[in-house]
Amino acid sequence: MKLWRLLLAVTLAATGCNRSIKVSNPVVGPAPPRVRDAEALAQKSEAESPGDNQAIEKVAFSDGQPGKGKKRALTAIDPVARVNGKTIFAGDILGEQMMQFEAAKGKAPPEEIRKVQEGVLKEKLQDYIDQQLMVDAVRVKLKPEQLEGIDKQLDAAFEENMVPELMKSTKSQSVAELEQLLQKYGLSLPQMRKRWGDQQIALQWIKTKAGNDPKFSREDLIAAYEKRLKDYTVVGQVKWQQIQVNTAKHGGDRNEARAVLLEAMKALVAGESFDDVARKYSEAPSAKEGGHWDWTQTDSLASKNLAQKLDTLKVNEVSEIIEDGKTLQIVRVTNRRERRMKPFEEIQDELKATLIEEDRKRRTETVIDELRKSGVVETILDEEITS
Repeated sequence: MKLWRLLLAVTLAATGCNRSIKVSNPVVGPAPPRVRDAEALAQKSEAESPGDNQAIEKVAFSDGQPGKGKKRALTAIDPVARVNGKTIFAGDILGEQMMQFEAAKGKAPPEEIRKVQEGVLKEKLQDYIDQQLMVDAVRVKLKPEQLEGIDKQLDAAFEENMVPELMKSTKSQSVAELEQLLQKYGLSLPQMRKRWGDQQIALQWIKTKAGNDPKFSREDLIAAYEKRLKDYTVVGQVKWQQIQVNTAKHGGDRNEARAVLLEAMKALVAGESFDDVARKYSEAPSAKEGGHWDWTQTDSLASKNLAQKLDTLKVNEVSEIIEDGKTLQIVRVTNRRERRMKPFEEIQDELKATLIEEDRKRRTETVIDELRKSGVVETILDEEITS
């Protein structure tokens, strides 16, 4: 474990963050000012404190032209939510994607960019709200000197790990060049440092609160295996070839189409390879490849007649003519994988990991659900995100 992670874990445990935490009378702070400088914004967001219970300032949804009402694209400094008085900005969630949105300006209508941005917000905003709730739960329990110690460790870790990664991903030659690039899109290193630091605090907090992973005995694993046999069933598959004709290409004359297949079958009986006969007679898209189809689950085929025939043919056996709607065909199975059950010994490690992950998810959701009950949240989205 990295030193800063170890120190963070020890601090959280020592300050009682493994006990129930409640926010006393959380209130929503005032609407955020429209700060244009990204670095000042990050510092201001860090210093925000709860104020009067006031609704969040809604971001303008139109371009300001009367009668049009077209949505404009969000900028990094647009507030999208407030959690216990702490503002979450569009840049916090959209992050590096702001560069892509900025590049799309002039190439795509603003309302289309906004639509994509709102899709990202709807997908990710709840996670950021939960993260802020967790960060609040930690910070309310810590003394100033403890917070200072954690922040110093996070600062050092960000400089050591994340700044080089950001420079590499943006092809920046220096920190100054990186900062200049970020500011172009309404972002800044202090802002990204805060967002990253909050993520680390939230991850460590949930790990502390959710408790240890359970131990599963062999009997537990066998019982779970027996309940999930369907998950460990390997569906049967076949590789096969076809020679297919379509009545539509023969004026709707089924007899004429059948005559083509009969000629193909004579060629096979005469010793010609299925590949050559398929290239010569088949009207299917697979004709150029000798009629070959790769591994196929027969239950995924639209034609039940074809699926049934592929299930019953022996390897290298050629079928009789299969009629199905406007198509007639003959097929051959070239290889087969039988349906089977994966043995317990083969999947027990995978099953154990799955059970641990499922239990971890349940414990995490329980902890977060309790935390949400004590928080006050407002967002700019039409849907109400939290209780």
